[in-house]
Amino acid sequence: MAFTVQQLHDRYTIANKALDSYGLRISDKLANGTASSKEVSKYNLMSAWISFIGSKLSAPINIQGVSPAQVKLPIPGKIHSETYKDLSIGIDNYNGRYIPIIKLHNWTDYSLSVGYTNTDLFMLFKEKVMLSDYPNEIPYIDDQGVNRGSFKISFGDSSDPNFFYVDFPQTSDFNNQKFTASNNIQNGSYNANLQTNFSLISGGPLKGHDAIVTGGVNAYSEGKDLTTKEKDVFNKALEDISIELNISYR
Repeated sequence: MAFTVQQLHDRYTIANKALDSYGLRISDKLANGTASSKEVSKYNLMSAWISFIGSKLSAPINIQGVSPAQVKLPIPGKIHSETYKDLSIGIDNYNGRYIPIIKLHNWTDYSLSVGYTNTDLFMLFKEKVMLSDYPNEIPYIDDQGVNRGSFKISFGDSSDPNFFYVDFPQTSDFNNQKFTASNNIQNGSYNANLQTNFSLISGGPLKGHDAIVTGGVNAYSEGKDLTTKEKDVFNKALEDISIELNISYR
């Protein structure tokens, strides 16, 4: 029979309680000079096993990672500046660095082209994102160089054409961080004055400071499960103790 850590822990609890009672009887006998060396040796051996098993029976703790709540962001329209060609939208400040989620080269060239309306730019934005190196999923590599999953980009339907959506990997790394837009993706600096340079079809600004990341939880584990061999050894020791102490685990 394959035992779980919990089943072994239940048996250990019963055996430990019975051994405490047995130890009191041995103490009385020792005080009266009637305890045999065999009884003391058995007690010491069982105590050693109970102590050792108890130190190994803590079940591993596993906390499931949770992705932050989805963030809804407006699609940028015209950019009223010829200074910076590239557009990047990402997380403002994670451990002192900017985390770009979307990178589009030469966006200003399209934005300033004669005849392009904001509606045209919304469609172009979606097209360019889908043609980028990572069209729907952007890998997230943390500060330790570990791939923690991907950011996922999606778009609304025809009833919701002016926005795009960002889903996150399962992590708390970005909790309480802002979304903002970069004015030069090559050095990671970003445009703080979004209201001047980014506009929506509705005429409102792309307010990165209104898009706050919340609700993420890092996956966490502590301890390790026992091997089948370890479980068998511990169960055999607990069975032997039950015989010596005349107890049942049922």
